[in-house]
Amino acid sequence: MYFLFTAVILGLIPALIANSKGRSFILWWIYGFALFIFALVHSLLISKNNAGIERKQMEEGLVKCPYCAEMIKAEALKCKHCGSDVQEKIEEITLKKFKPSNVPPEFFYKRRKDGIELIDDRVKELSETLIKANIDKDTQEIELNYQSEIESLNKRLPKAIQKQFQDRYVHWLHNIDLVKVDPIVEAAKKAVNTEDLFIKKRDGFMINDDGVKKLVESFFIQSPDSTNVYQDFEDEISTIKRTLPSEVHESFIRKIKYWNNALTDNNNK
Repeated sequence: MYFLFTAVILGLIPALIANSKGRSFILWWIYGFALFIFALVHSLLISKNNAGIERKQMEEGLVKCPYCAEMIKAEALKCKHCGSDVQEKIEEITLKKFKPSNVPPEFFYKRRKDGIELIDDRVKELSETLIKANIDKDTQEIELNYQSEIESLNKRLPKAIQKQFQDRYVHWLHNIDLVKVDPIVEAAKKAVNTEDLFIKKRDGFMINDDGVKKLVESFFIQSPDSTNVYQDFEDEISTIKRTLPSEVHESFIRKIKYWNNALTDNNNK
């Protein structure tokens, strides 16, 4: 109804112009009305077609670039459209969107002649995925956050293994330590506590510039001849990043690169 009313009103524009020039008001109103309806139908068809193409591309394994929204391969390192480094961001987004209830229940067990066997390694994999997706949260928060999802998944499992699945899921959730640090990261942490790398605000977190500077300085102390600690300590920096709130990951890396360049230039003077 709204679109018809709009078409009626817009049809008046060419009709009034035509009428002022002595032409038929009715004919030009019909022309303006029909033109609007045609344009509307055309745009709806194009929109529907684009949505269908995008859905098909996603079914084929393509994903949207987090920066320019163009479709790219899920395993891409760089976006071919905007040139951005996308691998880490895509992995992060994929993890954030992960829902245990979307996993087929058959993934977690196999049938034997004497009954049904729970595949414990896959339960462990589920717990690992949830921890990776919520690296800035503690175990209790993760368990509470996914409680309804896990219950939904568990109800679709054979009754014979439902309790075992729940017990093993909780076991792995509380006993997996993904953040394993080597001595050089420990040395960096002695110079800078992880909590010193970010500032908690009322509406979230922000990077503490002074803390990141001290961290980069500690890497230069560990390797005085280094000209690029970001490259030389990439694995260690990635490990530390995973202990930070996800919303500051990008700014943390930017600050690391900034102080890496600034301190390198200063050391070369």
